[in-house]
Parts: sequence; structure tokens; C-alpha cells
Amino acid sequence: TGDVIGTKYSKIEHILNRVNVLRETLEMRIMYKKTPENNLDFAKAMDDGKVVLIKMRSDDFDSEHVKNVLVTFFINKIWIACNARGNQAEPKRCHVLLDEIFQAPTSYQPLRLILKQCRKFRLRLVFTAQMLGDLQNLNDGLKSAGASYILMQKTDKANFEMLKEEFTQKGFTIDDLLKLRQ
Repeated sequence: TGDVIGTKYSKIEHILNRVNVLRETLEMRIMYKKTPENNLDFAKAMDDGKVVLIKMRSDDFDSEHVKNVLVTFFINKIWIACNARGNQAEPKRCHVLLDEIFQAPTSYQPLRLILKQCRKFRLRLVFTAQMLGDLQNLNDGLKSAGASYILMQKTDKANFEMLKEEFTQKGFTIDDLLKLRQ
């Protein structure tokens, strides 16, 4: 009859591998066992105008995979909090600073979805990077979300090329960019 009974491990092998990698680190095992009673309520923190800092230094991680999972987890947690506040008439604006997000490439997928809707929830994402190319996987979403860019002195031609259309519409040339005053 074509009915399949049981689990096809070849179909879930990659998922099981990821779970095993996450269980290898002490921090992740502790996180999985933690009860939710003392969790931070991100929606309440946003409503109260609180500052929440999540410091994730590269030196603290044995595995890039674990760092990717944690960054993606926090981005999703912030987005869920924004949605929970979405029924308010005028929720407080919330700024989220994502420093060098290119170091956690798995977070790009949820960010692409969030970028298109963040204004509706009064969420402002601020990205920092050495080069605009570091955010290349988000560029389409950034442009459609009406992103603003700040380029610092000593920026290079590659940044101009990525924003060439926007610069030329305003009458700026590459020389203008390369000769920015301090």
C-alpha cells in the first residue's frame, strides 16, 4: 500500500547530528536542563525600556555551531517578544544592536523575515560590520526595510559599489566617499 512505518534515519540524520553537537558542550546541556521560571521576559523588558546586554565573546565558545544556535535563539526570542507586544496601540520603540552578525550565519534566515516587518513592531535593528559585504546575505532585506547606512572615514570602494545606486541618485561620486572629512 506504500505506507511507511518507522523512522527513516537517513531523512533526519543531519538533525540528529546537530542535536548531538549541541549536547557535547557543558553550557548547552545546562541550558537544556534549565527551568523557565527565571527566564528574562523580553517583552516586559521592551515595554519597560530596559537595556538587555547579551555578550557572546568568540573566546567563550568551543564550537562555531553552538554560537550560531545561540545567536539564532536570541534573535527568535526577541522577535517572539515583539509579536507578543504587537497588540499594543503604541509599543515603545526597541533597538537591537547586532555586532558583527556575519559571525553567526545561521541567524540570517530569521533576520531576513524580521527585516520586512520590524517597523510594524517598532523594532529597530542596528548592524555593525567592518564592510557592507559582511551583511551581503541581508542586503535585499535591508533595502526593502528602508535601512539607513553610516559609513565611517576610510571606507573603501567596495562599500560604494554596494550602495552605488543610492549614492548616484543623490549626486554623490566615489570621490566624495573617499574624501570624507573626519
